[in-house]
Amino acid sequence: MRVVINSGFFSAICSGEYLNFIQRSFEYIVREQPDHEFIFLCERKNSRLFDYGTNARVYIVNRPVRNLLLGRYWYDIRLPLLLKKLKADLYLTAGIESSQTTKVPQCMIMPDMGYLQYPAFLTKMERLFYKRYTNKFLLKARTVIVLSAYSKKNIIKRYKIADPKINIVFNAVDENFKPANEDTKNEIKSKYTGGRDYFLYSGAVHHSSNLINLLKAFSVFKKRQQTGMKLFICEKPGSSIRSIAQRLLTYKYRSDVVYLAGIDQNELARISASAYALVYPVYFDDFSSSVMEALHCNVPVLTSSDSAMAEVANDAALYADPSDYNAIAAQLMRLYKDENLRYELIKKGAVFSEQYRWQHTAEQLWQSVHRTTL
Repeated sequence: MRVVINSGFFSAICSGEYLNFIQRSFEYIVREQPDHEFIFLCERKNSRLFDYGTNARVYIVNRPVRNLLLGRYWYDIRLPLLLKKLKADLYLTAGIESSQTTKVPQCMIMPDMGYLQYPAFLTKMERLFYKRYTNKFLLKARTVIVLSAYSKKNIIKRYKIADPKINIVFNAVDENFKPANEDTKNEIKSKYTGGRDYFLYSGAVHHSSNLINLLKAFSVFKKRQQTGMKLFICEKPGSSIRSIAQRLLTYKYRSDVVYLAGIDQNELARISASAYALVYPVYFDDFSSSVMEALHCNVPVLTSSDSAMAEVANDAALYADPSDYNAIAAQLMRLYKDENLRYELIKKGAVFSEQYRWQHTAEQLWQSVHRTTL
C-alpha cells in the first residue's frame, strides 16, 4: 500500500507539539511497516523532517494559498491530480482540510476542536470557513482520527457522524520527561527562581491559554498565603499572541513571575520535573502534552474541568473551572497546604502515565490509518 501524507503545511495548521506527534508516530510506523510505502508531501524547508528509511520518501510541494477559501483550489483541483500521479492508495491529511473531489480513500486527523468550542478566538473568515466546510470534510473522510474521547463526543453531537468512523489515538510523551532527583531540582530552582518552589505553566501562549485568569488566580494565592512561591511560565512553540509579556510589566506580583520562551526540550523537561505543580487552566486543549509530561515527571497537576484533560489525567489531577479565577486560586491553595494530597496525586499520576508511550500511540495510529482501506 502506498500512503501519501500531507506533512508539508504543519507550520500553518498546528503547533510544534502536533508536528512532534506526527514525526514520532510515523518514525515508528515506517520502521515497523516495511511492506508499505510512505510519501510525505512537504515544503522544501521541512523536507528533512521525514527522512525515515528506504520505504519513505519526500515529495516537495508548494504551500496552498493562505486564504482558507481560495485554498480549496489546491485541495480540490491540484491535489487529486497529484494523488493520481503518485498512484496513492490512501491519503492522510493531518488537519481539518480534505479534498472533496479525489476518489482516493482519505483519513483525517483532527488535532483539536477549539474552532467549535470557542469560535470567538477565530477571525470572521475562519468562522465562515469552518461553518461552511467542516461537515463536508468529515463526511468525505472515510476515517477520522481524534486525540481524545472529548473530541469524539463533540463531533458526534455536532455533526451526527457515525461513531465507528471516528477513532481515538492518544498522544505520547518524549523519554526525557521523567522524575528529577533533588540535586537537579535545586539546580533548576537556583537558576531560575532564586531557589524558590514554583507553579509551572508550560504550553503555547494564545487566547485559549487563559493566562490572564491564571495571573489573577496567582494574585489571590499570593495575597492569602504570604509565600515566596513563584509562577513559572514556559512558552512552547505554537504561540500566537505576545500581550502576556506586556501585561507582566504592570502586574503587581511581576517579581514572582518567571516568563521564558524558546527553551530547548531537554531544559523544559528538567524545569517540568522540578516544579511544585503544573497549573494548566486552558479553555481547551485536546492534545494535553503538558499534562502528560507532568504526570511522567511525578509532578501534580491542576487543570481545567469539562475538557479532554479529565480523561488524560483522570483522578491523578485537581480540576477547576477555567473561567473562574477564584476557583483556580482555591485549588492552588489546596496544593500548597496539603502535602498528603500532593503525594496522592503524584502516586496516581505515576501509574496512569505509563499508557502514554510512543510505541502504543504509533500502533493505535497505524491501525486507524490501515482501517481506512478496508
